[in-house]
Amino acid sequence: MRGCPSPACRRGRRGAGGGARALAAARGRWPPGGCGPVTRAAANRRAAPCVTPDGSRRTGRSEMGGRNAVLALVLLAGLALSSLPVACGGEPPAVAGTEWRLAWWPVSGLDPREFTITLGFEDGRLGGTAAVNSYGGPYALAADGGFRVGDLAVTGMAGPPRAMRAEAAYLRLLRAARVLLLSADGGELVLRDGGGRDLLRFVPVR
Repeated sequence: MRGCPSPACRRGRRGAGGGARALAAARGRWPPGGCGPVTRAAANRRAAPCVTPDGSRRTGRSEMGGRNAVLALVLLAGLALSSLPVACGGEPPAVAGTEWRLAWWPVSGLDPREFTITLGFEDGRLGGTAAVNSYGGPYALAADGGFRVGDLAVTGMAGPPRAMRAEAAYLRLLRAARVLLLSADGGELVLRDGGGRDLLRFVPVR
């Protein structure tokens, strides 16, 4: 071999060439975007960056931090969902076949007990007397007490001004009701608005 007459020199050159070829072969086995072979010294440097074949730098700590952040977000989302109210299954309040008389409302200056205001439920419809006129129409009642009144038909009789005001107030509150509550002993029926405020309180017709 020219320039390297001694056997030791030739062995050194062959060793250097073999080391370069081994390193190139090892790089070919690296996964895409991965780091090179890890030595014992590199393993002891927990956050030491490595250089990928494309020249970018990566650290194990940053990848672990990203995974932890994603896991934390998933857990927080699960807690948020679990805090939402869930309607229980079952039957709606048993009001079919019952009849009620209005005992209270938030209308000042008019006592509902002065008038004949009633509410009855039968075959998916409600109806009664609204101080002067008769009324009726469909309603919807959910298992969680959600309540809505459909289009009401009202007779067209005229009455004393005070009674007509009471009738208008009652029908307005009835249409605004969104929740129906029935006491456990069946002694009171309450209609509330969407904000949880009592609109109408009834007692059974005896």
